[in-house]
Amino acid sequence: RLKRQAASNSSSGQAAKKRKPASPDRSVSSTEKEIESEPATEFPSGWTMKHVPRKNGTKSRPCDTYYYSPKLRLKFRSRPEVKRFIALLDSSDNDEMKAHAKFKRR
Repeated sequence: RLKRQAASNSSSGQAAKKRKPASPDRSVSSTEKEIESEPATEFPSGWTMKHVPRKNGTKSRPCDTYYYSPKLRLKFRSRPEVKRFIALLDSSDNDEMKAHAKFKRR
């Protein structure tokens, strides 16, 4: 159905909407930038975390927690993701770029 709609829109002379290129900070909201980070004590030294309030948060989940790597400040959404990354980091001679490339392939 979507293909038919797209084909009919393009054949009727309507130009498809072009997406804006992604900005480097696309995964960091303005609210998130304002929040102070704190040490993530359950991980090795240098890891930090932020508790970012949700716009429509419920009482049970009023905020999201994000974890940031020590050197490149890579953002992770969960403890299991961080643990997988740390395991890859150990096998990549502590090179965050190499570990991140392996992490994205999984």
